[in-house]
Amino acid sequence: MAILLSFNTLFMRRIISFLMMVVLFSACASTKSSQETPRESVSVFERRLQRVVDLQERVFDEMQQEVDQNRVNSGYLMQRIQELAAEYESIIADNPKDPVPMILYGKMLRSVGDEEGAHLIFMEANEADPEIAVVKQQLGNYYAEKGRCFEALSLYLDAIRLEPDVAVYSYGLGELLHEYQREFLAEDIFQIDVLERNMMKAFSDAARLEPDNHDFRMRYGEAFYDLSNPDWIEALSVWEAFQKDADPGIETQATYLHRGRCLAALERFDEAEQLVRQVQEPLLIHTRDMLLQQIANRQPLFSGSAQSVEKETPVETTGAESVTIENAEVIPAD
Repeated sequence: MAILLSFNTLFMRRIISFLMMVVLFSACASTKSSQETPRESVSVFERRLQRVVDLQERVFDEMQQEVDQNRVNSGYLMQRIQELAAEYESIIADNPKDPVPMILYGKMLRSVGDEEGAHLIFMEANEADPEIAVVKQQLGNYYAEKGRCFEALSLYLDAIRLEPDVAVYSYGLGELLHEYQREFLAEDIFQIDVLERNMMKAFSDAARLEPDNHDFRMRYGEAFYDLSNPDWIEALSVWEAFQKDADPGIETQATYLHRGRCLAALERFDEAEQLVRQVQEPLLIHTRDMLLQQIANRQPLFSGSAQSVEKETPVETTGAESVTIENAEVIPAD
């Protein structure tokens, strides 16, 4: 088992807190659905799961301390991970039909770099209950990372169907459609206009569902650069709205560059130059200078971090085309 020593313990704690809420709901549901389950056994299950969650937090804290102090003892950490895995496997063996410990275990394995082990556990969780969105997402992540984009697509769509208000599921769908555009088009899964509409809707939904997540909102703005025919007026409005909430410093100045690019694409060159010249952040100077040069040459469109765009005609977003893959429908554009 490979140990991934670079991880975010705060993020893991948020996951654990969320999943402990799931544990309580799952326990209640199990009690209602099976009169044969004694109340005491549910209580024991909860206590065992709480203990392993507490152990996981301690182990991950130890791992972070080892990294922070630059004295990693891989043998010791491996032993601690194995202890944690043994606790999870014991709980799962005693509760083979409950997906909650499987989800926790699978996430733990992914966090320490055991992708294959995590995949097997999430497959078990999916068999135990095929209607859990986070399990679909985790399986989708695995297939996406392996290049199996068609399987990942079906799973991401299932996750959105099951929990349409979770932003990260829509975000994952948007990234999948972007990263594997060629494959989807080559197999006639999508036409280009349908793929782009669904990609934009996915990123838009993620930004709308989680407006405090600046990464999601910035990715939505950047997605306009990935279109064959961007609507630059709409892109500019997205960046102007984000500007109001952008963090001071590099995020705000990066937004000046995005707005400047959109203005230049609309051939509003003087406004674009005035805005872009406000950028003084050292990390953005090179991009700023490239933009200013293109503005000076009156070049209407730019190639930046995303692919270059050859046309200015706004993308047509009317209609409700969709595609069905294994009974999962891509969300049609509004």
